[in-house]
Amino acid sequence: MLARRSARWTGYSVAVRTSPRSTPVPRRGARWAACLAAVVLAGVVGCGDGGAPAPAGPPEPVGFAVVGDSITAGLDAPVEGTRVRGTGSWVPAAEVAPLEFRGGWAVPGARTADMRAGVRPVEADVLVVLAGTNDVLGGVPWERTREDLLAAVGAAGVAQVVLLAVPPLDVAPQAREDLNAHLAALARERGWTSVDPWTDVATDRGTFTAGASADGVHPTQPVADLVGTRVRTALLDLAGD
Repeated sequence: MLARRSARWTGYSVAVRTSPRSTPVPRRGARWAACLAAVVLAGVVGCGDGGAPAPAGPPEPVGFAVVGDSITAGLDAPVEGTRVRGTGSWVPAAEVAPLEFRGGWAVPGARTADMRAGVRPVEADVLVVLAGTNDVLGGVPWERTREDLLAAVGAAGVAQVVLLAVPPLDVAPQAREDLNAHLAALARERGWTSVDPWTDVATDRGTFTAGASADGVHPTQPVADLVGTRVRTALLDLAGD
């Protein structure tokens, strides 16, 4: 069984709260579980005749795809296939074995309406969505953002979804806080995993801490790399369930 969960980081530690109500493991989740069971079984068989345990093979890759804007794609270019060429993306730091980047749709400046129009089906075990900053900057109401997010996720066709909080936003910190509250509630409603990897680079007001952003919208590369490692941790935790 895979429970809905949310994660927030303080420093470099992660606290995960699991709700009492669980959702069935989807088909891709079952494949991850079967992979883990096979590794355990291999060890048992190796010990059955008194010999040394059979060495475990490399873990099966876990594929993730993305939907997002420049926070995911980076500042310079959209995601093209499985290539991320933009600077300031968190994806390269997350893409460490056994995780494999399977592409998706992420374009600098994109609003959720653009994602809704552009996302196509993608083969992956989990979909990571980071969206809404440009909606806030453009004054898009939450109700429209919600509709567009649901349509974009549906178009991708990936059962497991991780919904990330948007980063601090110096020009509209309260609107950012409101959006993240809506996103967390949407994740609970849909049975998705909600992750906020920005906690220790955001002030109590919802702005970036000193040195974490050059423009008040995008994280520096070191912060993006930190976020990528936290996304990686969340994906591995989800796969381990």
